[in-house]
Amino acid sequence: MPTDKCLIATAARHGVDHCDAEDARGYLVVFASETSVPWLRLLRPGFRHCFLVVRMHGAWVSIDSLKTRLEVDILPAGPDFDLARFYAERGFRVLVGRRPPLGDAGRFGLRPLTCVEVVKRALALHAPRVLTPWQLWRHLLARGARAYGQS
Repeated sequence: MPTDKCLIATAARHGVDHCDAEDARGYLVVFASETSVPWLRLLRPGFRHCFLVVRMHGAWVSIDSLKTRLEVDILPAGPDFDLARFYAERGFRVLVGRRPPLGDAGRFGLRPLTCVEVVKRALALHAPRVLTPWQLWRHLLARGARAYGQS
C-alpha cells in the first residue's frame, strides 16, 4: 500500500513548477494525534507529533523527526496542488507560514532532538521554552503563521 507521501509525489508529477522568491519561503507545519510512542499519548490530542514541509525549487521538502530516524522526502507537488488541504482532509492540523530570512537565531544549546526541536531549528526559531507540539502551534501563531482553513 503506498503512503500518502507517495500518492502526493505520484499525483503531482504532471509538472514541477519553477519557484519564485515568494514561493521559496513558504512552509507548513503539520500536527498529528496518532503516535506509536505510548508516553506521547499524554500530550494534547491533535498535538502529539509534528513535522515540517518547506517549499524549495518548485517542490515541497518534508522533514520528519521520527523515533528512530530523521526522514527527509521530496514531494514535487505542482503549483495547483493544495498540500495544506491534502493534510487537513486527512485529519492533520496545519499551520501555513513564511520562513524568516536567514540570520542568527541565537544559541540553541543542548536539547533532545524531538520533532519540535527539528522544526524550531529548521525555521531558525530560538524558543527554548517551546517543548511540545501544542506550544509550537501557539508560538508559530503568535509569530504570524495561520491555521489552514481559518482566516
